[in-house]
Amino acid sequence: MYISYANLWKLLIDRKISKTELMALTGMSSRTLSKLSKNQTVTTETLLHICDALDCGIADIMEVCKGKEILRFFDVFQKSAVQIGQDDFCITYRLEYGQERYTIKKTLRSANKHTVIHCENDGIVWEQLHAPGVFSVREKATISKRAFAENGSRGIFLITGTPATIAGLDEGPFLSAKRTPRSKDDIFVMPYPAFKLFSPPTADV
Repeated sequence: MYISYANLWKLLIDRKISKTELMALTGMSSRTLSKLSKNQTVTTETLLHICDALDCGIADIMEVCKGKEILRFFDVFQKSAVQIGQDDFCITYRLEYGQERYTIKKTLRSANKHTVIHCENDGIVWEQLHAPGVFSVREKATISKRAFAENGSRGIFLITGTPATIAGLDEGPFLSAKRTPRSKDDIFVMPYPAFKLFSPPTADV
């Protein structure tokens, strides 16, 4: 048996309350919020503070579930990913999940409304637009598709932040989070918010 706080996150979404706002309302620390996010044990006092702040009952924020907890891909990444490299552009992780091995490259810089990600046949191009005054400067960084090829692992390009757009997804070897891979060489490309909900689809490839 295990405790799940899924009801709490649904309640926050329904009421349009952010996790930061929840911390302010209850006085809880970021460490306690992190424990809740991982379905770990917190004090009864913390749970009562949450119920008081949200004017709800204990069943509205948590439930006891039978069986063994099935961790989300994001949770496994946070707990078990091993950093195997870093360059000026990305941190590279290796992760075992189910029967698969993943190579995950997470960008060091954060994408914003001036960032465009181009998925091309042989690589990913990060294009950043700067506009200091009347002049526009385009800054580009490229990561090769070959950078993901390692011992038959599946690739994920994880974009910190949220870019203006990701061009070329699902038109070639680069896939959005909800697509099913067609081959071992396909690479998932997604911003961090999508990665938190990502569940690797299965495919006979």
